[in-house]
Amino acid sequence: IFWDIPEQKRNQEALAASRERFGLAVRGSTDGIWDWEIGSNKIYFSTRFKQLLGYNYDEMENRPEEWEHRLHPEDHESAMLALNNHLQHDRPYDVECRLRCKDGIYRWFRARGLAVRNEANRATRMAGSISDITTRREAEDQLRARTEDLERSNRDLEQFAYIASHDLKEPLRMVSSYVQLLEHRYKDKLDESA
Repeated sequence: IFWDIPEQKRNQEALAASRERFGLAVRGSTDGIWDWEIGSNKIYFSTRFKQLLGYNYDEMENRPEEWEHRLHPEDHESAMLALNNHLQHDRPYDVECRLRCKDGIYRWFRARGLAVRNEANRATRMAGSISDITTRREAEDQLRARTEDLERSNRDLEQFAYIASHDLKEPLRMVSSYVQLLEHRYKDKLDESA
């Protein structure tokens, strides 16, 4: 067997450089990274992934169930449906859901991922990230609540304006009727100043 030592060394150096770049990218990201081997059901959660949920690296196991059982009950069905649609039908996997953190509080996360498929188009591996979007979602909720309050206030104001307009028209009609009556009865008896 013939070994090309310089070629093998270049490949090893390229692999080491690639691993270093990946490690730097993961550590420098504000996102949590995950990598799931579907066949063996083994998963890797990055340190940042666990930190986003309030855990130290050794406090949370690397098991897919760790993600699923932290899903908010109202988000569980839609998050699992999105995952299954990606795995079965190759639809994009990009969901917003709440996850329970170590302190018991639910925070909003955006989860994205992409499956690697074999020749039969079966998903064999899936990797992705989660981003904490709690601040954005809370701001959207506050904006939505303010918008609803403003719309309610506008409806109340429109209703008040309609009622006030209607209530003011009736006295004006009465005054107008009396002016016409005065003009009709006393038009010859009133001088210009009267």
